[in-house]
Amino acid sequence: MTLITAMSIGVFVLPVAAVALVLVARRSHAWPEAALGGLIGVGALCCFVAYRNRVYAPCLQAGTPIQLAAGERLTCGGFAPVPWLAFGALLLLVGLAAYLIVSLRTSRGA
Repeated sequence: MTLITAMSIGVFVLPVAAVALVLVARRSHAWPEAALGGLIGVGALCCFVAYRNRVYAPCLQAGTPIQLAAGERLTCGGFAPVPWLAFGALLLLVGLAAYLIVSLRTSRGA
């Protein structure tokens, strides 16, 4: 239900957010650094999601018999951390490498 609600609200909010993003990007004078900082921020967020789900355990199929000892709990679900970590590390590395390249070019040109 929440996913359906988010999608219905998102349809109306997305155009406003896109216009605001274009306006802010045109007025920003720190173009490459700001975009690369956003890329690094998204990468850090993906790494955080991977960290929070580091004890991920997939849920068993329905009808699978489980025998637990007294006091044991069964927890499952969440997100698989490996794809989040791989994508986050890739974004971090690309963002940092691009930032280094941009900063070296601007320091040589100045």
